[in-house]
This record gives sequence, C-alpha cells and structure tokens, in this order.
Amino acid sequence: MRILLITSLVALSACSEASDWRYDLGCDGLSTQARGAVACLRLNSADGSVHFIDIEKLSTLGVSTADKASPQNGRFKLACGVSNTPKEATMRCIRLDRKSGEMVSIDLSRLPRLPADAPKK
Repeated sequence: MRILLITSLVALSACSEASDWRYDLGCDGLSTQARGAVACLRLNSADGSVHFIDIEKLSTLGVSTADKASPQNGRFKLACGVSNTPKEATMRCIRLDRKSGEMVSIDLSRLPRLPADAPKK
C-alpha cells in the first residue's frame, strides 16, 4: 500500500501543470528624452514563437477575478513595465492566462489598495 501511495505522489508531482507553462510574458519600459512607452513580448514555450503585444488593443481589467474561480488559481502571470521621461512616468501591467493565452491590460486606477484604508471615524 505504501509503495502505491508513493508511486501516486511521484506521478502527480511529475504531471504538475504549474511547472511547465506554455506561455511566458515580459514587459519593460522604453524611454527617450521626448517619449516613453512600455513594450511587452509573449513567448510560446511550446514552439519558441515570440509575439509583440499591442497593449492598446487589449481589453482592460479593473479588478482581478482569478481568486473567485478556484480551479484557475495559480495559472496567471503579471508583467509590468515603467517608462520615464522628463515630463511623465508611466506604468503598464498585463495579466496573462498561461493556459489559454488570453491577455488583459490592468487598469491600475481601479485596483483595490493594500493595505486597505482605515475605516472613517
């Protein structure tokens, strides 16, 4: 019985979905004296293809829903980039669903803040 249990545990850990993601995402800031932008690239680790992400064409997500769907917990990745110019600084974040490849731009102004504001007296 112990051998069966050990074999089952080894087989389950070897099939862990979290250790072999198909997609990966990286974002970084690009800045000159006159202009700044954030660039994101998505890597498909299955075939090695790389795609430039047009952030402006992504749908926008204000609050994450990942914690409301328990079977999906742990399959998301967040990548952010910051651009700085003498006149402004911009931060852009993209959330990637590593299973489906879906990407959404995160609206930072709508996200909840931590630590939460103290209750008003």
